[in-house]
Amino acid sequence: MTARSIGLLAFFSALGLAQALLEPAYAAFIVAFGLLAVAALQRSGLSPMRVRHPLLLLAATGWTISTALVTWLASPELRDVVRDIGALASFLVGRYALPAAVGRDREEELLEVLSALSVAVAVATLLGAAVAFVAGVDAYQWRGVYVPFVHAWLPYLLVANVALIDAGRSHGRRLGWRIILCVLGSLASLSRTDLLLEIVFGLWLLATRGRRWLVSPKHRARIALLLGIAALGVPLFLTLGVVEERLTAGVGEGDLSVGWRLIENLAFLEAMDIAGPWHWWFGLGLGARVELPDGIFDFNDNSSIPHLHNSVLTLVMKFGLGGLLVMSAAMALLALRALRQVEPIRRPLRLMGTWTSLFVLGKAMTLHGLTSWSHVLFFGLGCALLAASCRPMPRNTR
Repeated sequence: MTARSIGLLAFFSALGLAQALLEPAYAAFIVAFGLLAVAALQRSGLSPMRVRHPLLLLAATGWTISTALVTWLASPELRDVVRDIGALASFLVGRYALPAAVGRDREEELLEVLSALSVAVAVATLLGAAVAFVAGVDAYQWRGVYVPFVHAWLPYLLVANVALIDAGRSHGRRLGWRIILCVLGSLASLSRTDLLLEIVFGLWLLATRGRRWLVSPKHRARIALLLGIAALGVPLFLTLGVVEERLTAGVGEGDLSVGWRLIENLAFLEAMDIAGPWHWWFGLGLGARVELPDGIFDFNDNSSIPHLHNSVLTLVMKFGLGGLLVMSAAMALLALRALRQVEPIRRPLRLMGTWTSLFVLGKAMTLHGLTSWSHVLFFGLGCALLAASCRPMPRNTR
């Protein structure tokens, strides 16, 4: 790996570790973003005192200090504003800073970084699940205490490995094992959403590449072996108590998950109806919260919430239908351009950009895909790779 790749791997590693060590979790992103900014300044030959745009440096410094202050003062209102601004900053880091750090027309190095990261994330998830299994904890503790937060990156990292195989990397067998590790990590994390996304992606691969795989006797033998292992392992996996608990958590009258989402959505509709048509179109602004019904509190005993589990509705709350339409139009135009203008050699970038963005949007429907800094970072990266996939190739590489 190049020095750039090692630096980016260190960035993602710091981000993942900081989320486990720092509270609140978004403080981790400030640490990691700060490290990335310092590394970028050093690479450009500038020190922080010689930056040509002092207003930008002043704004970044002020935002960091304000974040520390509101965290220390524990002011929910100010913290919500900072958290929303940070989500926007996280998108910009993924969209511009990460591609710039690896260099123009070198985006495949970024895929290599994500591929290497997939091993660490999958192994950490499997180890956490193993400890949880030995401890005999319930599904809630399994996911909330023992399994590291970065398990949510596994679908994105899985796609990075597939994209590298499409790029014709010679170490395809190693990439295949990394893909299997990602799937096993998702199973061990008990994430229903991630498994559903990976199943959809797998069906798409089967539909688009299945015939090519079945031509080769070697590939047929490997597929048969994997199907045999799955036929033996999945039934055993489904008999685990925590798995049964996780599968039945969203079924029946005692369903807390769907019930809580319904409460959030109804509270959102009531708040927006009270606010009026203007706010339906332009939102309630950064830091806006939805008041929960009387006597209803969230898991931290708050009577109002800054984010819904449906983060598409959260965007409407903060930026209105107009903001959602602008974002949707920008995303649609970028995707259409990538579909029409992609160079053959850049198709792996399009695959990574398309499916990473789709995965984030899928998580946005029932989770915090478009409001969680972690997912928004990958959404920005997905958009960056889509944009890179339709950029003309340099003449000397044609």
